[in-house]
Amino acid sequence: MFTHILLAVDGSQVSLEAARKGIALARCLRANITVVVVTVPWAVYFARELAVVVPDIVFPEAEYEAKRRAEVARLLSAIEAGAIAAGIPVKGVHRCHASPSRAIVELAEHERCDLIVMAPHGEPGLGGFLVGSETMKVLTRSSIPVLVHRQG
Repeated sequence: MFTHILLAVDGSQVSLEAARKGIALARCLRANITVVVVTVPWAVYFARELAVVVPDIVFPEAEYEAKRRAEVARLLSAIEAGAIAAGIPVKGVHRCHASPSRAIVELAEHERCDLIVMAPHGEPGLGGFLVGSETMKVLTRSSIPVLVHRQG
């Protein structure tokens, strides 16, 4: 049925739970997994903040980038470890894009994924991780089926 699943994670507890469920589904289906973390560029993240007008006032760009890279590496490593422990072939990907939903859909198409698994919403956090409206945008933009895991 599904042979390649894209797991979109943003670091929120609901997205991590969705990833765990996606790994369990992949194991049952003997599917491969690609995990993606999408962050937004500094200028986009702080577009409405004073930091854009007066750089380094709110959150220095270099510090943002360093923390973003570290958080992405931590997230990808954790999800990849879970997939490997389940015996699932996995590939981790980071995309920096002004539109997280567009990056998710484009990556799913590029990697020839046949299912996207994600949470219904994220939590605001470092790096401009996914927000609720991004899940809705993925649902409307994707020609690939999207499984939205609601934490119960």
